[in-house]
Parts: sequence; C-alpha cells; structure tokens
Amino acid sequence: MAELEELIATKIAKLVQHKLDEQTSDKQSIGYLNQAQMADYLSITPRTFHDKIMPLAPPTVVIDGLVRYPVDEFNEWIRDNYLLGAVT
Repeated sequence: MAELEELIATKIAKLVQHKLDEQTSDKQSIGYLNQAQMADYLSITPRTFHDKIMPLAPPTVVIDGLVRYPVDEFNEWIRDNYLLGAVT
C-alpha cells in the first residue's frame, strides 16, 4: 500500500512540475511588453501598474520611441529586489 501511495505522489509531483514548467516557459518567452500588457502579465490593472510599479522604476527599454518592459529583466528585478526573503 505504501508503494502505491509513493507511486501516486511521485506521479502527481511530476505532473505538477510539468505544468509549472509549461507556465513559466510561456511567460518567459514573451519578450517585450507595453504597460497594459505588463499589467495583464502581472494580473493587475493598468492603473495599479502605473500607480504602484512605475514609481519603483522597473527596467524599461525604448524601441522606436515606444517604452517597453523586457519580461526576463523585469522578473529578475522583482526577484532580486521585492520578493519576501530576498537577499539584498
């Protein structure tokens, strides 16, 4: 019985990890987003992005006169500066 439970737990863990890998891969391959797309990526409103994130000076690039947010750099910036328990 213990072997069956261990087999089921292992299979579930692999499925969950696979799903997380898919989601992470999808989001990391996005590239450069505008402000509305970044808000959607973060699951917040564009107003919240403007009011709460913009004052923190997130990484940006200007492409042909348009401000864009590089997703990989933004994720790294959040991880390095604002995650709870982050080493500074």
